[in-house]
Amino acid sequence: MNYFFTFNLGKFYFFSFLFCCGWLVSCGLRTSPHNLPEVIPKSTFTNFKVQQRDQRIRLSLTINETERKNALMKLDDDLDQQDYFLIQEQKLKIGCRDCEIEKMPALRILFSSDSFIRQGDNLYYYLELPQSDLKIHQFQVSHFGPEDEILSPVKTVKFRQSNRFPNVPVPNLHIVQIEDEKKIIRFSFGKV
Repeated sequence: MNYFFTFNLGKFYFFSFLFCCGWLVSCGLRTSPHNLPEVIPKSTFTNFKVQQRDQRIRLSLTINETERKNALMKLDDDLDQQDYFLIQEQKLKIGCRDCEIEKMPALRILFSSDSFIRQGDNLYYYLELPQSDLKIHQFQVSHFGPEDEILSPVKTVKFRQSNRFPNVPVPNLHIVQIEDEKKIIRFSFGKV
């Protein structure tokens, strides 16, 4: 009888151990899952503006040095390469939403380049003013790390030239003379 009691006691311990393990495992299933908030990296530059200055276009942006350094420290330190800005110009036809966007070649400008004019945390870059046309120019600027990692999301600004019309071509006129008995009438005809 003692053998029967120990055998049942062993089964009891075994089943109670399984029950405790099952209870501990299911503990995690009783709590509702929590989504971790997505960590959005702060932008390394702000205040991106496009302005017309005489016969040039000025791109201006403000650098956030602390965010730039933090973003670069997350990457491998390679002293031979450095971060750069990628400036993409696009042309959009006015009033045409379904038209294709004309993309100009992208400009890759190193952060330490002399092409930037620096005043404190502000960076200025000048482009030649395009010919007067009835298109909207859109500029996209993005900040990349040494190994083409995006340090800051793309920022886009649309630029329309100042309110002036494109240069009108000089008409090429030919004078046509019609003679009548009483009057001579001259008309100007030609191609514009």
